[in-house]
Amino acid sequence: MSRTIFFEVKFSSNEEIYSGMLLETLFNSGWSPIINGKINHLPIDDNEMYNWTEKKITISELYEIIQIKEQAHEVIGVSLYWNNTNLGYCGR
Repeated sequence: MSRTIFFEVKFSSNEEIYSGMLLETLFNSGWSPIINGKINHLPIDDNEMYNWTEKKITISELYEIIQIKEQAHEVIGVSLYWNNTNLGYCGR
């Protein structure tokens, strides 16, 4: 059985907060964007088409994509999996 959860986060602070900071916290808490050696994410210039892309990229490359998307005010999407399991995997 698989469950999909989506959430939207909007930051409101006097300090600069980046989406990558939230993901880093999730990664340090047991979540990972990597399954079967790939990361499933929304690509740059997706234009809200939600054309998910599954690629073999590093977490550093993911952070670069997120930074570019954030600066362009694009929707950021990353699939996450729990603690070295396939929990969260939807079988793409």
